Amino acid sequence: MPAFAVQRLVHDHGLLGLDVTGDQDDFVVVPLEVPVPPGCHVVHAPDARAAARALNTLGTMSEQTRTERGLDRLVNFSDATVAIAITLLILPLVDIAGELTGGESAGDLLSERWPAVLEFLITFWVISRFWTLHHQVFEHVRSYNLRIVRLNFLWLLSIVFLPFAANLLNTGESEDRVSHGLYLGSMVVTSLTLTVIEWELRRSPELLASPLGDTWKGPTAAGLLALALVLAMIFPSVGLYWVLLLLLQTPIAAIVRRRR
Repeated sequence: MPAFAVQRLVHDHGLLGLDVTGDQDDFVVVPLEVPVPPGCHVVHAPDARAAARALNTLGTMSEQTRTERGLDRLVNFSDATVAIAITLLILPLVDIAGELTGGESAGDLLSERWPAVLEFLITFWVISRFWTLHHQVFEHVRSYNLRIVRLNFLWLLSIVFLPFAANLLNTGESEDRVSHGLYLGSMVVTSLTLTVIEWELRRSPELLASPLGDTWKGPTAAGLLALALVLAMIFPSVGLYWVLLLLLQTPIAAIVRRRR
């Protein structure tokens, strides 16, 4: 994504570059290849007009953007919440270990309760994958707005709900459509929320320190999880194994990217 230097002009300073904003004739955008005038803000945007729109928020910086410390707190809070959620996954296995009797070996117990161990491993993998994608997005962020905060809390809500949904799978019937719906539905919400966060950041390039990566990874993951949810409702006997459709995310996104 190209970078632009954007500056709000004082009217008597004259024209530094081409005015592309139309209705706001005190905004000027010049490509970053030319020397950046003093006082300019560098933003990443798909074109000069989008870069000029990004300047609309710079005039009210104190209202629309936040401090670096505030961003750190937002990211650290998210990391801590995910860490707690992923730790809670082990609690059902701790309870299962307590069921071991004197005449029973650990192997006997694991052979009987292996589905619970598998559910733990798959859910741990899913949450770690969600955190990795979240981390990759926020590596490009230099500021945020209220919409980003609200969307991030929705993302965290779906993450925190996953240990409960996974435990329902462990204690309920193997073909319980409600349990599978809650489990996979929470993942759909997680994936869609992060996709919307990316969309909000792309339409507000002043919040980015560098351009975001692949546009198609998020929608591809959301689509695969939605497909897994539908298939789980039709074929509940397969259960949480439909989550493994996520393994197709990278190759499908790569195919879509090459065809566009």
